[in-house]
Order: sequence, then structure tokens, then C-alpha cells
Amino acid sequence: MGIVLALGGGGAKGVAHIPVLEALDELGVRPIAVAGTSIGAIVGAAYCAGLTGRDLRQHALALAANRAKAIWTMVKAPRNRHWKGLLSPEAATDLGLPASVPDTFEALQIPFAAATTDFFRHERLMLQTGPLRPAISASIAIPAVFLPMNMGGRMLVDGGLTQNVPVRDLPAGHLVAVDVLDYPQEGQDMSRGRAGIGAVQIMLKAAMRADFEARPPAVLLEPGTGGVGPLDFGKLEEILQAAEPIREHTKRRIGALLG
Repeated sequence: MGIVLALGGGGAKGVAHIPVLEALDELGVRPIAVAGTSIGAIVGAAYCAGLTGRDLRQHALALAANRAKAIWTMVKAPRNRHWKGLLSPEAATDLGLPASVPDTFEALQIPFAAATTDFFRHERLMLQTGPLRPAISASIAIPAVFLPMNMGGRMLVDGGLTQNVPVRDLPAGHLVAVDVLDYPQEGQDMSRGRAGIGAVQIMLKAAMRADFEARPPAVLLEPGTGGVGPLDFGKLEEILQAAEPIREHTKRRIGALLG
């Protein structure tokens, strides 16, 4: 029985998935299926396209080094006059996804699913066939930040609203879940914005506990992110450094799991 991998959402914190993938590469272990939510969908799709953890690290560092260009790319992207002030999730996907990733789910090397939420039907939805980039755009479409994605008449938004670590819909296998969110800590900056983000993280963590009870992971990995917030995209290198201990931890846990 192989490994099935669930990569959680968490904004900038999502680069902490990369040391986990590097550990799998070093072990020579390839998952038989991957699901991702939000930033986990971007990382997961790229990995399923054949990019290594090292490739993804280089891509993330290149984005961090060109932060001004990234901001300009988002600002100049077309807007929708009916959803004033919201950013294009498609522009964010094009920015975050390496260019070598194919256009369809079917062209990926490993089966992959992107977690989304149907905003008006209030339900989780996994996308795993057809065009890849629109599905990832839906998975990252945080309400009040990004435009929703209209797909087949359904208004889809960030999968984190209903399944921040998408463990329930993966096929049978040794479930390895990666949760990059953390709880607010005493001593952290508790400005109004950060307090709000911290409150959302507490709610997402509570919902994840219910998902983990429904399908317990064989291995739950929680990389440290150094207290950096989900919106701190200017600190990707700092997050990678903080998450580095998870590499050896992953190798130990997966090695023990597979014997």
C-alpha cells in the first residue's frame, strides 16, 4: 500500500511543504495520489507534474527575490467590475505555478485533486479532471481577497473554508497529512489584522480535527513556520528556514511507516 499525501492551505506558510517533499525525494518515495488546498494545491500540482522538492525550493526563492514584480503582476491583472477591489486568482496561479506544469489534470504524472468550496451551495468539492489552472485558481480564491471562479455555473472559492487539509477524499493508502497552520502564540504581534488571521486559524484547526477523526492520518506533519503569518509572502526564505527541521522528522516518520 502506497502513500497518499494531503497538503494543507496556509498562504505564505505553504512553502513549508517543500522540505517534506524534499524528504520524500531523498527517501525515493513517490505518493500514489496527492490532494492539496489553496497553496497546497499549487505545491501539490507542481510536484505531481514531476518537479522535485528542490525544484520547488528554487522556484519559491526566485519568487521571493522578485517580490516587486510579483506585486505588479497581481495589481495589473484584469479586474471584474461586479466584484470591486478583488484580485484575480488566475493571475496568482500563473505567478505561483511553475511554467512547466501541464494544462490538464490528466497530463500529470501522479493523480492529483484540488480542494475547493462551492460558495452558494456551502459544500466541499474536489476537482481532479479537466483544466488544471482554473481548478487551482478556485482552490486559492480566498473570499474578500480574490475573485471567485465560475466553473460550470458553480461559484468556487478557497478549499480551506471546508477542508484545509483535504484528507477525506483521497484513495486508500498510508495517509500523510501536512498542516502548515499554527495557533497564535503569546508574544506575537496582535494587531487587528493579525488577531483576525489568528482567529481564522483557530477555527480552521478545529474543523481539521473533525476531518482527522473521520480519516486519521498515519502520519501528521506540522512544519514550524517561525511565527510568520499566512500573508507574509515577503518572508518565504524565513519560512523555509524555520521549516527545515521537518525534513529529517519526515524521513524518520515515513521510514518507520514503510518499514
